[in-house]
Amino acid sequence: MKQILHRSPLLMLIFAAVAMLFVLCFSTILEFYEMKTIAPDFLSGNHVLVEIESQKDDKNVVTTQDLLNFCENNDNCMMLYRKFAWGHGKSVYLKGDVPFEPQIIEGRNFTKADFNQHTPTVLIEESLRNKCIEKNGKYYYVHENNDYEVIGIFKRPVSRAYASWKDSSSLYYVNMAATFGTNLNVPIVGNFIIDSGEESNETFDEFITFAKQINPDIVVQGRQEISTSMENLVESIADSAIILIEFGATALLVLLNIFSVTRYWLEGRKKEIAVRMLSGGRSHRIKSMILIDYLLILTIGYGLGLIFAILLIRTMVFPFIGETIHISAIVVGYMLCMLIGVICNWISLNVWLKQDIVMQLR
Repeated sequence: MKQILHRSPLLMLIFAAVAMLFVLCFSTILEFYEMKTIAPDFLSGNHVLVEIESQKDDKNVVTTQDLLNFCENNDNCMMLYRKFAWGHGKSVYLKGDVPFEPQIIEGRNFTKADFNQHTPTVLIEESLRNKCIEKNGKYYYVHENNDYEVIGIFKRPVSRAYASWKDSSSLYYVNMAATFGTNLNVPIVGNFIIDSGEESNETFDEFITFAKQINPDIVVQGRQEISTSMENLVESIADSAIILIEFGATALLVLLNIFSVTRYWLEGRKKEIAVRMLSGGRSHRIKSMILIDYLLILTIGYGLGLIFAILLIRTMVFPFIGETIHISAIVVGYMLCMLIGVICNWISLNVWLKQDIVMQLR
């Protein structure tokens, strides 16, 4: 063991640095990949993006109340969102058993009563606390010049703040059924999202039929965005390109030192190698022994680097990576470290074994 650990601290340190950079780099890619494959705002991924362009008939218009009536009378469970041209919030209407489950840290989630009673309520992300106003012991958030009572505060996944605009989740959700004067009688125009899971397209078709009965001239377009895993991976790498370049450049500088440090470690064992050869040790057995010892050092270094990476993520030094380390990032990073290490060790060891044994004993 003493021979194995001789001159090994520097080698462990190098692999610890490489491991930390690899784990952070691959975790970044996977975090952005998850944001591509997992739709924001608790959407199923089968949702339909709906754009209501215009309603030419001024008398028979489809209003917000009509839209809510359609949702209530429809057989499918659904999440209905309205997107706004500005801000980072959405209005929401929920029906049935839907996966709208923000991580509530204070207060409560929406209930069916909130929608049935048309209460002006809102859920806000914790960063919006200081933007609320207090009245009569309650907190309110202003949306479109109307005060919504804050019934719950949720925590948004940290990495979502670094996602592209279409993958970033909302900072607040207001009750679409809230009544402010004639708010529910306003004609609906703009961008909406219908999510009934696998029945989303069916629900969208039923909505078009419903809307045309009220206003035959209404112009509605809908599309379902479906992308392949490879497309998501390419986009995630593109989104995190700057971060990956920084990590990659640093890792490359460290990797350039692995070969020289490996030679330095082998130099500490040259007499041992020579003695084994003079004692009749077979070349392949010596190589196997040295390689196993090298992999042990590599593994210890990788473990230390992994611990450092976990500590960095826990302290949120790199919030864009997320709050957890992906197992696949650990495995891929270790395999790459092992591949690079084995190549460096194999080349250096073969150079030593080809040298004159007597010269190695001097």
